[in-house]
Amino acid sequence: MASAGRSTTVVVEGAPGSGKTRLLAKATELAESQGFTTFTGVYEQLGRPEKITAGPSAPAAGTELIPVPEGASTHANQAYAQLADLLLHSPVLVPLDNIHRAGPTVMLTVRALMTKLRTQSVVWLLSCPPGNRAALTALLGHEITEAEQLPELPPLAPAAIRSVAADLLGAEPSRALLSILESVTIPGPLVELVRGLVDDKDVDITEGVADLARRPAVNAITVPGLRAVELPAEPALPERFVTMVTAKLDALDAPTRQLLQVAAVLGREFAPVDLAAMLGKSPAELLPLIHEVMRSGLVAVDADSFAFSSAPLRQATLETVPKPIRVMLHQQAARILMDRPGGRLNAAVHLAQGAVAGDAEAIGVLTEVSAELLATDPARAAGLATGGMRLCGADTPAYLELAAIAAQAFTRSGALPAAIRFCRQALENTNADTPQTQALHRWLATALFLRGQAAAATASAKRLLDSPSCVDPIREQVEVLRLTAESLSDERAAMGRAGELLAGNQQLTPAVSTAARAVLALSRWRNGQVNEALDLTDSDTSDGAWFSNPTWLRVSLLTRARRLDEAKDLLARIESGGGDIGCVIAGVPAMLSAAILLAEGDLHEAARVAGRGLAAAQTYDMPLYAPQAATVLAMVALHRGDLVAAARHTSQVNDLLAREDARPWWAASLLARGMVAAATGESGALHEVLATVRADAGIRREVLLEDPAAAAWFVRVATEHHSERTAESVVDTAEALSQANPSLVSLRYSAWHARALLDGGTAPLARVAREHVDPMCRVFASEDLGVALCDEDREAAVEQLDQAMDAYSEIGATWHAARVTRRLRTLGVRRRNWKQTKRPVTGWDSLTDTERKVATLVAKGLTNRQAAGHLFVSPHTVGYHLRQIFRKLEIGSRIELTNPKN
Repeated sequence: MASAGRSTTVVVEGAPGSGKTRLLAKATELAESQGFTTFTGVYEQLGRPEKITAGPSAPAAGTELIPVPEGASTHANQAYAQLADLLLHSPVLVPLDNIHRAGPTVMLTVRALMTKLRTQSVVWLLSCPPGNRAALTALLGHEITEAEQLPELPPLAPAAIRSVAADLLGAEPSRALLSILESVTIPGPLVELVRGLVDDKDVDITEGVADLARRPAVNAITVPGLRAVELPAEPALPERFVTMVTAKLDALDAPTRQLLQVAAVLGREFAPVDLAAMLGKSPAELLPLIHEVMRSGLVAVDADSFAFSSAPLRQATLETVPKPIRVMLHQQAARILMDRPGGRLNAAVHLAQGAVAGDAEAIGVLTEVSAELLATDPARAAGLATGGMRLCGADTPAYLELAAIAAQAFTRSGALPAAIRFCRQALENTNADTPQTQALHRWLATALFLRGQAAAATASAKRLLDSPSCVDPIREQVEVLRLTAESLSDERAAMGRAGELLAGNQQLTPAVSTAARAVLALSRWRNGQVNEALDLTDSDTSDGAWFSNPTWLRVSLLTRARRLDEAKDLLARIESGGGDIGCVIAGVPAMLSAAILLAEGDLHEAARVAGRGLAAAQTYDMPLYAPQAATVLAMVALHRGDLVAAARHTSQVNDLLAREDARPWWAASLLARGMVAAATGESGALHEVLATVRADAGIRREVLLEDPAAAAWFVRVATEHHSERTAESVVDTAEALSQANPSLVSLRYSAWHARALLDGGTAPLARVAREHVDPMCRVFASEDLGVALCDEDREAAVEQLDQAMDAYSEIGATWHAARVTRRLRTLGVRRRNWKQTKRPVTGWDSLTDTERKVATLVAKGLTNRQAAGHLFVSPHTVGYHLRQIFRKLEIGSRIELTNPKN
C-alpha cells in the first residue's frame, strides 16, 4: 500500500465484541514492524480539542490551510502539519477505531484530510459495526468495495475465555465463574455477559479473584408431620445468564428446543438411545434435530454420547421446563432406564426427582443405590438418599435408614456444617432409639470431629456409648471415634480410656485396639519416648477408621524423627491403596507429603503440595490437618525470604488453632511463630515464645521434637537475646531426648549441635555438618561452623560459609543465602549467589530475582527500610532496585506496583 504512491482506506466491519479493536492494534504492530509511523493524534486533536493546551508550530511553507468547518480549522491544520512532517520520513498509518461514533465535524475534517493527502503514502484504517455503510460512503465519497470477507472467528478456547474475563474483570476468574463463562464461546456475547454480570452485582472480587456472588438459596426435605430438614443448596445461576440461554433456545425451532429440554432432564451427558426413547422418535427422525443442536454450540458429541457444553448451560436449559412437566419427564426416564441392564443407578437419579410419595419400589431402589455409592461417590449418595426421604412417611424405618445414609454421605463428601445441621434436625424429628438413630448420632460425632470440634465430638460419642441399647457395630465405631477425638481435647482422659481397654479382659476388635494404641503412642511421643511411640504405631494400620487412619499418625511421627524413607513408603501405600476414604479427607495425604518434602529440602514441591492439601481442606471445610499445611507454607516462605507470606501463613495457623477445640499442631505453630517473629524483628512475640519454652519442660520437649533444627535455633536466638537460661534449658532437654532414644541419630546430632553453640566447640559442629540426617540441619551447622571459625581461621571460615551459601542456593533458601552473603562481606569476600540469565527489556520477566523480591515486598506495603531489613541490604539499595523496577514495568509509583496486572 505504501509503495503505491497514494493513500489507501481500509474499513474493518464487524459486530460489537468481535475483535475489531484488537485487530486494529495488531495491524498497527505489523505496520510499525514494516517501517510505518503510526499517527494517533486525529481523535485527540479533532474529537477532543479541549484537551489540546498548546499546538505545534505553524504549518511549514507550502502546506496551505484546508477547508474544514468553522471552529475546527486550527486543530485540523495542526493534524495536517504533523502528518505532512511524518510523511517526509516514512509511510503513515492512521487508525480510527469506531469511526461511526465520531461527530459530524470530525467526519468532515477526516474527509478533508483524506482528500488533501490522497497522493501521499497514508493508510487510513477504520473500524465500525455493520449498518454504517451510508455514513462511510459520504466520508469516502464513493461506495465501499468489499475486497475480502474475513472468516467468522472460531469459538474461543477455555484459555482465551479465561484471558478475556481476566482483562475485563481486572481479576482472575474462579472455577465457578469460568464454568458460566465457558458456556459462551463467541467474543461479543462473552464480553456482554461479563459486563452484565458485573452490572448486576453477580460477581464479587476478593484478593484478585473474581467469583460468583453468593445468593441466599433454600433447599429442605419437607415431610408432612415433621420439621423441615435443611440441605446444602446449589447456588442459583445468574439471572442474566439464564436469560441469555433462554433467548438462544427461543431462537431455535420448537422441535429442536424440545429436544434440548428433554436432554437437560436426562443430565449433562445423555445417550442418543435414551433421548430417542424419551421423544418417541427413530434415529432418522432425530438426525436433523441433532444437526441443528450441534450447530447452536449448546451440545457436543463424543464417541458414544452427547453432552451439554457446560453444567450451567444444562442447568439453565432445565430451568426453562416447568416443574410439573419436569417431574413427569423424570418419571418417564426412570421407567425407561429401570428395565435396562445396569440402569438402576441412572434410574435412581430420576426417581429422586420424580417418584411420588409412598412409592415403595422407588424408596427401595434409592436406599439400595445410595448405600452402594457411599464409598465411591458420597455427594451423589446424599442426593439420592435425601430424595428418597421425601417419599417416606414420618418416623418410618425407611425414612430413618435413608437419613442415616444421607448423614454419612454428607460427612464423607465434606459437607461438614451441612452434616452437623442435618443430623441435629433429623434427630429432633424422632424419639426412636434404633440402629438408624444411633447411626445419626455416630455421624454427628464424626462430622464434629472432622470439623475440628474434638470436645463436642467426644461428648456426643460418650452419650451414645452410655446408652445400653447401642448396637455392637456402632459401639465399636463410636469407641474409635471417642478415643481419637478425646486424645486431641483431653489427653489424660484419652490415655486412661485407652489403658483401660488394652488392660481389660474384654476382647477388642482390631479397630478399637489400633485406636487405643495410637492414643498411647501420641502420649509417649509427647513425653519424649519416641521409640515406644513408633513401636506402638507399627501394626496393621488397615484396621483403622477411615476418618482417622492411624497410618497418618505413623507417617507424621516418622517424618519428625527423620526416618523419611519409611514415611514415604508408608504414604505411597496409602495413596496407591485408595479405598474407602471419602472426599472429606482427600487432602490429608498431600499435607503429610508436604511435611516430608520440606524435611528433604525440596521447598518448591513442598509449597506446591501443601497448597494443594490446604485447598482441599478449605474446599471440604475440614481443618483437622490444615494447620500442618499452613505451617509448611510458613516455613517455605521463611526459607525463601518472603517474610510477609511467612507472617500471613503463621497467622493462618494461629487462627485455625484458636477457633477449634482440637490442637494437635500447637507445638509446630509455636516454633514457626518464634522463627517468623525473629526474622521480622517482632521482639515482643519472640520473647513470648522464648518465655513459654523456658517455663515448661513438657512444652520444650514437644517443640524440640517437631524439627531437629529447633534446638540449635533456640540456642542461637536465646543467646543473641541474652537469655542464657533459655539456651541452657533447651540444651538440657535436647540431650535428655537423645539419651532416652539412643537409636535415633537425628536427636543425637541435634543435641550435639545445640551444645556446641552453647559451649563454643567447633569439632561437634563439623561432625554435624557432615553427618546429620537432616539436610537443612547440615547446612545450618556448616554456617554456624563458619561463624565460629571467623576469629581463628579466616580461610576455613570462608570455605564453610561458601559451602553453606551453595547449599542454600541449591534448594532455593534465598533468605539464608543472603544472610551468608552478608557474613562473607564482613570477611571481605564478595559472592554472587545468582546466575546471569538473558532477560527481556521490559515487563515482569525483565526483572532480576532481587528486583522481583523488592517489587513483591513493596507491593505488599513495606517501606524501603522494611524491605531492606528483609533482604539484608541497605534502604539505598532498595531505592535503586525500585527505580529499575519502575523503568522496566513502565510505571511511575508504588501505588501502580500494587496493580495485579503489574
